[in-house]
Amino acid sequence: MTLAQERESIDREHAEITSIVAQIRSAGDAQDFALTKRLLLALQAIEEMHYASEDALMRSAGLDMPVGHQAAHAQLIDTLRSINLTIIVENLRAVSPRITAHLESALEHMHKSDEELWAALDEAR
Repeated sequence: MTLAQERESIDREHAEITSIVAQIRSAGDAQDFALTKRLLLALQAIEEMHYASEDALMRSAGLDMPVGHQAAHAQLIDTLRSINLTIIVENLRAVSPRITAHLESALEHMHKSDEELWAALDEAR
């Protein structure tokens, strides 16, 4: 796969993550907890896959993932795991709007961090 194709793949993952976060906002606003719960689990799965994709891309370019980028992904994944575990274990019937706000903030930070990642890749190639 060429760098351009890898970038398109990563960009599709970004679009899917952005879409899921927007759907979480809508489902939360509609108080559709069952959908919110499914979307949070889906977000965790795609975020884990996305991080693995970015890490593989960096390795294929002969670069290490920047520590800050690793930390941002790890923090988001840990947060999602904690949210999902709490929802399941405590059998919650609602999700705080603060969770959605946190996810939106994390997503914005990830987009900025990804721009730095692409700049490093462009320099390396």
